[in-house]
Amino acid sequence: MNHIPRLFFSALFFVSFGAVGATMCPDGQFHADGQCRICPDGSWTTAPGCTIAPDGSFQPDYGRGTTMAPDGRFIPNTGSTVMCPDGHFYPGRSCSMLPDGRFIGVQ
Repeated sequence: MNHIPRLFFSALFFVSFGAVGATMCPDGQFHADGQCRICPDGSWTTAPGCTIAPDGSFQPDYGRGTTMAPDGRFIPNTGSTVMCPDGHFYPGRSCSMLPDGRFIGVQ
C-alpha cells in the first residue's frame, strides 16, 4: 500500500508541471524541444533566434524581445511570466522540469 501515495504524487507532479519535449544542445544542457541555434555570446537556444537584453545578455527571441521579470532578470517576452518551484521566473504559463532537473516555462 505504501507505493500508492508515491504513485499518486508522482502523477500529480507530472500533470502539474506538464510534459514538454527536450533537446540537448552542444552546451550539454537541455532546452525546450526544437532545433539548436547558437547566440552571439556562445550560448545555445531552441528559440527562433536571439536578442540582446538591456543588461547586455543574450536571450532567446520569440519575436517580442525581452521583459524584466519580478526578480530583476531579463527573460524572453512571450506575454506571460510564471514563477517555478526553483524560485525563478520564466516566460510561460506553467512550469516543466527538464531531464537535468532545471525548470522552463511552457506556454
